[in-house]
Amino acid sequence: MNNKSKNILIIILCVLLVCSVGIIGYLIYNKNNTLIEISGKVVGIGNNYAIINNKEENFIITNFEGNYNLGDELKLKFKEKSMNKNSEPKSIVLNRDDEVEIISKAEDLKINEDDRESLESSKEESQTSVNNPSVKPSGDNSSQNKDNKPPSNNGETNNQQESADTVVLKYFNDIDADFKASEVKESVKNGFVTVVDFLFYGGAIKGHTFSELTEKAKLKVLSMALYFDSKIEKYFPGYKESISSTTSKIYTNVKASIVKNYLNLTAKICSENKELCEVAKNDFSSMKKSFGLTWSLIKEIAGDGVSSLKAWYEIYSGKN
Repeated sequence: MNNKSKNILIIILCVLLVCSVGIIGYLIYNKNNTLIEISGKVVGIGNNYAIINNKEENFIITNFEGNYNLGDELKLKFKEKSMNKNSEPKSIVLNRDDEVEIISKAEDLKINEDDRESLESSKEESQTSVNNPSVKPSGDNSSQNKDNKPPSNNGETNNQQESADTVVLKYFNDIDADFKASEVKESVKNGFVTVVDFLFYGGAIKGHTFSELTEKAKLKVLSMALYFDSKIEKYFPGYKESISSTTSKIYTNVKASIVKNYLNLTAKICSENKELCEVAKNDFSSMKKSFGLTWSLIKEIAGDGVSSLKAWYEIYSGKN
C-alpha cells in the first residue's frame, strides 16, 4: 500500500471517528433533554425541598419556586438530566425551563391540621407502640408467667441502687459479647427472645421495662437489637419462624418493628433535643450501611401512611 492510499485511509478513519463522536454527543444531548412528566401529591415539605408521591414511588424535589402545601396535587415537566435516578429516593433538581403545575390544591387549613395531628400521633407512638403491639401476648413461658406478668429474669427485681439504663444496657452488652464470641452458643436464642419481649411485648429485664429507659438508652438498645436480629438470622436460620409458629407473638418482623420505632423515637427527639437528634441521625446512618436499610424498605414500613415520611426522610438523609 502506497503512501497516498494510507493517507486516504487515515482521512476516512478520522472522518468516521468525528462522525461517531458527533452522533454519540447528539444522542446524549437528546437523552438529557428528553422531557419527563410526573404527577403526584405533596406529602412532605422541608427546608428547600418537598416530597412528591405518585402512588408508585417518592421523589425529592428541590430548587423550585412557588407556594405549595401538603396535599397539593402537582404535575411536573422537566428534562431528564434534572433527575438523579441513582439516588434513593430519586431526586429532581428543577431548572428555570422546567414546569410545575398545580392540578388541585388541598384545603390548607384541614391539611395542616391533619399533619399536626399525625405528627403528635407519631410522637406518642414512639412512646407507646413498642409496649402495646397489635398482637396480644400469649402465655408463652419463655417471656411471661401464667399470670401474664413481665418476667423478672432470674428474680432480680431489686435494682434500686442502679438505674434502669445501667441494668438494661449491661444485659444487652452481655448478649452482644455472646454474639461476638468465637463460638456463638445456643443460649443467645433465649437472650434474643427476652430482648424482643422487652421491646415489643411489655417484658422486663431484671425488673425494668423499656418505658423506664431514657431516650438515649432507648436508641441504644434498639440499634443493638437490630444487630442481634441480624446475627440470629445468620447463626440460627429459621429459628424466628419456628418460635413464631408456637405462640401468638411475632418474631419474624423484628427488623421492621425496630426500624419503625427507632425512626418514630428519633422524630420525637429531633423536635425537642437538637444534640441527641444529631447523635440519633448519625447512628442511623451507620445502621443504614450495616443492615441495608434502603429507602424502599423505609417506605414499605410506612405502608399507606405518609404522615411520617417527611420526618423519616430527614432522618434517613441526615437533613436538618
